[in-house]
Amino acid sequence: MFWVLKNYIKTGMVYIHRLNPPIYLHSLGEYTNYFARFYHYFWEIPLPEKVNISGTLSGSLTYLFYNLYYIATFITTAILSLGIILSLFKYGKKYKQYVFLMLPIAGFVFYWAFIIFWGPHDVGRYTFPLWLFLFLFPVKLIRETNKPKLRGLFYIIIAAFCILSTISAFGITLHMHNIDSQILQISGELQKINATGNFTANDEFTSSALSYYLKQPVKFNLTRNVRDTNIPCYGEHIFFSKNFDIFKEQREYRICRR
Repeated sequence: MFWVLKNYIKTGMVYIHRLNPPIYLHSLGEYTNYFARFYHYFWEIPLPEKVNISGTLSGSLTYLFYNLYYIATFITTAILSLGIILSLFKYGKKYKQYVFLMLPIAGFVFYWAFIIFWGPHDVGRYTFPLWLFLFLFPVKLIRETNKPKLRGLFYIIIAAFCILSTISAFGITLHMHNIDSQILQISGELQKINATGNFTANDEFTSSALSYYLKQPVKFNLTRNVRDTNIPCYGEHIFFSKNFDIFKEQREYRICRR
């Protein structure tokens, strides 16, 4: 509520995001695809076509570790999800006040993550308030389990969840460091040729980071952190890197992230 109030006081609007696509309930197929993309984003699993599966030893090892990581996240997620479902059935009736407490939070999560902000990268942070309550019941289930082997399995899954989460966080850190290094390289190239004029980027992160490195504004036209497809990514091709192309037309420099 404070976030909404702050937005209204500053801008006269309750939130400051362009609604694209508009708010509506999606089809089951769209939600299935959305959840799959969220799952990949949460665990920082690259798309199969981006994994090097060449016949070299390095490519084979990369593909092997990719498959092992994929399987480990799937098994961990499946067992934790099963534990949550079973414990809700076992303790939900006895501790229904916790279930009633979860319902408005779940409604808030679904409304923001699955209706308003239709993007898999947003699901994690909007579902986070619900996680604490979801894990209360599995913790009780594990504590009251009389079978040492079953309890040991749950401890292994919890440890695996922590380890895999660390790997996932490390993966996104490496990815963002790679992007930031390329932007720093772009800044160096533009300064080397004494580039002056207007600078436009099709990505908000690129715009912010390059503005900082160049010490002059780099325009980004959208109000949300999505790719601006209206920027004309053509002209004189003066530089490229793994994820970026720079085009020049008259006094305008266009920094296009692929």
